[in-house]
Amino acid sequence: MPCEELDIVWNNIKAEARALADCEPMLAIFDH
Repeated sequence: MPCEELDIVWNNIKAEARALADCEPMLAIFDH
């Protein structure tokens, strides 16, 4: 997998994690 694709996928994962953290404050613990 090209590095560019991996970066896009990783950014999507982080964006989803942030969205979940916004919905469930308890998950903010894993934001670090």
